[in-house]
Amino acid sequence: LNDELPPSDGLEAKERYFVLMQSIGVVPSLVTINILIDACAKAAKPLRAEHYFGMLRDCGHEHNVIAFNGLIEANSRANTFERCFELADRMKAENIEPNGVTFVQLIKAAANSGQRGRVSELLDEAVSRVGASSPLFTVAILAFARLGGFDGVRNCLAGAQQRGLSLRPSIMSSIAGAMERTHPVEAGELRRAFDAGRLDNPDANRSLSSTEFAEVVRIVEGLTQAVPAAHTSKAVNVSKKSPTWKTLDKLRSSLDSHLRQGDLERAADCFEQILASGQPRADLVASVIRHLACNPDLPGEPRLLSIVRRASVPRVWAPFGVALNSLDRFGHRERFFRLMASVGIVPDLVVLNMLIHAAAREAKPDRAELYFKLIAVCHAEPNMHSYTGLLDACFRGQLFARCFEIEDEMRQRGVVMTLPPLVVLVMAAGHAKQTHRIRELVNEAPRLSSEDTEALYRVAVSACAWAGDLDSMRQYLAEAFQRPLSFTLRSVAAAQQA
Repeated sequence: LNDELPPSDGLEAKERYFVLMQSIGVVPSLVTINILIDACAKAAKPLRAEHYFGMLRDCGHEHNVIAFNGLIEANSRANTFERCFELADRMKAENIEPNGVTFVQLIKAAANSGQRGRVSELLDEAVSRVGASSPLFTVAILAFARLGGFDGVRNCLAGAQQRGLSLRPSIMSSIAGAMERTHPVEAGELRRAFDAGRLDNPDANRSLSSTEFAEVVRIVEGLTQAVPAAHTSKAVNVSKKSPTWKTLDKLRSSLDSHLRQGDLERAADCFEQILASGQPRADLVASVIRHLACNPDLPGEPRLLSIVRRASVPRVWAPFGVALNSLDRFGHRERFFRLMASVGIVPDLVVLNMLIHAAAREAKPDRAELYFKLIAVCHAEPNMHSYTGLLDACFRGQLFARCFEIEDEMRQRGVVMTLPPLVVLVMAAGHAKQTHRIRELVNEAPRLSSEDTEALYRVAVSACAWAGDLDSMRQYLAEAFQRPLSFTLRSVAAAQQA
């Protein structure tokens, strides 16, 4: 998965590889799932990352720092910053020790959400818990430069020098880019120093020379001592905005603390103040609903919900999908959905598909049917993921006749059959001992890719074994070798066992 697929193939190819692995009965390892979470992070797909994170324990693995790092990065890239800090709290609750990468991602999230104070706190915590490192100080320097905190830049530079950490020359260009709008003159000086150093030594991997380091410190010292007169108005504007950020950040932290302690009355007071300061972000509302879903019937819940109901949340679905997918128990997911509805948030197709697949994993076809019907109520159209989840739920609930009814509905609607629904239908036909239906489904193999065809034939061989039709099983094996399709000894052994 990691070595043979080039990075240019991206997340789609890795997910396809993973589906094919599962279709032939290979249980993914911890490393495999971590690779997929990392691929989702690079593609800024937090919902997909949460999906694979949720599979860890289903596959017999424990949560780990690498998986959490991928989740935090995915949410940071997707601008769901509050979720990043929730994940950091969850790591502490699960006694998982963060590493340097964890703090780098959290500092980036704090910088992108404008929380300068949080950057300082995270840097101090990182140094005390995992030690100082060049990547850690580099990302902190750039965070402070971006937020106009030149005192922080100066302190980080001094700290890096005292600890003997090496910084790359490219940091000069990065600092210059961060301060281009507010301090163009000083940014120009940094760029010229960077260009001069590159002419003397073009090696991009070298460390910052003592001369270059002194030049960076000199320019930044000037900014911390006095802001140029030409830029005074912009500096004043930044300082006026800072208290608002700090106040809101403090309120959000207090809200999160009260929710974790189960003190909903104080949480309601905090949310009311946030509402008075401006519209709360969708990820904050999703976080409140998530806490309530995990802790039902706490005193003060009706008041908090009535305040949340007054918030006009923008139609941004990603935070709600991320929060829903982070819940481990099916009951908590259903309660999350009911609370969403109670505060007037209409779910989108992604949220409903998550609930359908969650019901499938619990072998609850009646619940999957309910959420499938709600797709039309919410003015959406079911897609391949919706049908695949419903098929899987009915198969696990041993409602094989219902699986075939769903197949007929898909064909009437003109839904093109892909590998996942075909695999479920073939397995259902095998358990229902309908070998003629297995043949009809396998006849669709010519329009599939060669990889999907191999996967479908493997499932067909096992399905015929379940149905007790050994003649058909031998026939599919013979056809597979004639095509030719690569069958591993493990797949033949699985068929023999069936």
